[in-house]
Parts: sequence; C-alpha cells; structure tokens
Amino acid sequence: MGDSGGAFCTLGIGYAAPSGMFKVVRLTTTFSHGHQPEHTCELLALEDGARGWRRMQSPPIGDYFGLHKNSMVTIDGMLYFLYSLSPPRVGGDYVLRLDLETEQWKRSIKAPKMRSTMPRMVELNGTLCMVHSEGRRTKNACTTIWLLSDLAKGTWVKAYVIPMPHAVDLVIPLRMMRHDGKLMCYCLHNDRASPTLQVYDPLNGICTQLPDLPGNNLSDVGFCNLHLECYIRST
Repeated sequence: MGDSGGAFCTLGIGYAAPSGMFKVVRLTTTFSHGHQPEHTCELLALEDGARGWRRMQSPPIGDYFGLHKNSMVTIDGMLYFLYSLSPPRVGGDYVLRLDLETEQWKRSIKAPKMRSTMPRMVELNGTLCMVHSEGRRTKNACTTIWLLSDLAKGTWVKAYVIPMPHAVDLVIPLRMMRHDGKLMCYCLHNDRASPTLQVYDPLNGICTQLPDLPGNNLSDVGFCNLHLECYIRST
C-alpha cells in the first residue's frame, strides 16, 4: 500500500426479518500512514436503491480487526462476519452480528478454537458453521466442522471431522441431507483450479464425487438462498 495507505472493503447481503427487505452492508477499513486504521460501515436497501449508500454505526470493536475472506453469512435476518483481532491468532476469532431489521450491532460471539490461519464461516441448514483444516497435506489431514448450538451462550459443537486426501486443501459443507445425515460438500484442491462436488457419508467416512462442475469455475460454490422470484418478472 505504501506510505499513502489504502482501503479494504467487505460486502455482505441478506434480508431483514420480519420486513423481508434485502440489504447490502459494506465494511471498509481505511489505512493511512501514522494513524490507526479506521473502520466504517455503510448500508444499501435494495428496494430503495435510488437513495444510495448511507452511513451507519461502525462495528463495536475498539482494536484493529481483520475480516476473513468468504466468511459472511445471513440467517433469519442476522448478518454475520468472521473476524480476527490483531495481531493475528493472538486474540482468536470472533463473529460480528448485525440485525438487518433494526440495523444495530449485537454482541460479538467467540468462535471455536481453530488451528487454521484461514478458517471459513458458512451456513449449514440454517445453522452457523465454522470450517477449518488440520494437518494439511499430511497423512492425518482433515477438515473439522463446528456448529453453533447455543447462540446465547456462544456454544459450539464439533459435528464432523472429514479425512482429506493429499490433493484436498479444504472440504466446505453446502447442505446436510436430513434423511441420512450425509453432507453435500465442495472440495478445494491443490492440484487443480476448479473445486469438486462430493457427498460425505459419516457412517463409513467415504466421500463420493459428483459430476464435475462447469469448466473454468475458479470461485466459491454455494446454494442461492435469495428469493430471486421477487426480482424476476414472468414473461
């Protein structure tokens, strides 16, 4: 960034409850030489997009924090951001919570203790979920998956430990199949650019690969939980 500093921006999108209004939240960290980083927060209501972005209360964090990439989740009108305090790994990981209806920040919750420097936060069947790898590229490599069991107490339960072959860097859950407990996941590989879709069976510890994703897919994979019918007109 140099002496002039710079800025990093993170976006999250979700619906407010009970109004159902879709909103986009933009968190920006601005760096300037000789000064503490400044955190700002802006919000855009999609149904009222003509009014543009408006400034809102910044996250209630006094120290500098770093947001984790690809770790923004919306569940039941609450927008979650995974962040770490600085210096990295000293203070551990925490979860910011923003009520999209009231546009008020709620008390942060402590994430489970994770050994990885690059954890992920996702939504799994309506539950907040933490994902991280251990022993990557070793014979004991695995992905550990935690589920938030009690929001008020900040209690996490270790739900899955998925063995990983040498070529897999991380297994990210997409959906839990209710009738048999199997997990539909996508796997990030170190020997190919595109991820693969797989189904993990916790009863036998075996992953079964599904048909390949479309070519040149270099980004993340996920289920779309936005009500797109609200924005698409029938012809």
